[in-house]
Amino acid sequence: MTIKYIQKDLFKTSAPAILAHACNTHGIWGGGIALQFSKKFPSTERKYINHCQSHTPSELLGTTLLIKSELNDPGNLAGKQPHVIACLFTSKGGGGDADSPQKIVENTERAIKDLENQLNDTMEDWLLDTKPTEGNWLIELPKINAGIFRVPWDETEKVLKGSEKLDFTVYVV
Repeated sequence: MTIKYIQKDLFKTSAPAILAHACNTHGIWGGGIALQFSKKFPSTERKYINHCQSHTPSELLGTTLLIKSELNDPGNLAGKQPHVIACLFTSKGGGGDADSPQKIVENTERAIKDLENQLNDTMEDWLLDTKPTEGNWLIELPKINAGIFRVPWDETEKVLKGSEKLDFTVYVV
């Protein structure tokens, strides 16, 4: 497992990539990085909302939803293969309704494990396009949980460092 930090816009990464972000269970991408995902990948927001509406918050917390974006989404630059969006369900709500930092960290650990399992077990062609030829899967993400969810980054970073099957590129602007 490695964590690499780069100063670059997450949405200018080369395709195809797995772009991850922390999500609430209410089906709302209304602020922070989630709002940027909604603008860049509107097709994935619709799928995220439908997924949230068909599950209870307790069913969602600590899980990951993988969504293939559509080629015509604005975030898929230059007609390249579409990105895969990984929605990590780490808190029931956001802002003042966010879970405690301790609960969010626990849910993040479970969501990362779920992501590892899904990627390890995948047979989906659209997901295999993002698989490295050797080594771990690469997940590209901002400093999740550190914004609207108000979790100190070093606590989330510890969770990422505990992954044995994933490498991470963290985008810092």
